[in-house]
Amino acid sequence: MILTAPQPARKSDLRFTAEVLEIREVVDPIDQTTDLMNAVNWVYGEPQCDQDRIGLWGSSYSGGHVVYVAARG
Repeated sequence: MILTAPQPARKSDLRFTAEVLEIREVVDPIDQTTDLMNAVNWVYGEPQCDQDRIGLWGSSYSGGHVVYVAARG
């Protein structure tokens, strides 16, 4: 989603109503792999996580994402 109107200038109010446009059918492999890396990093920090047994799985296109993330992890 992207904002279609600028965010209000008031910074004292943390809430505002946003007018957004939903973007569909956009494939961004860097964003997708970044999301995977962020999820792995979050799990890695959890106290109940066995850090030596984190695994990733993917097939077809997402299999390439898994290889990319695992190589950088």
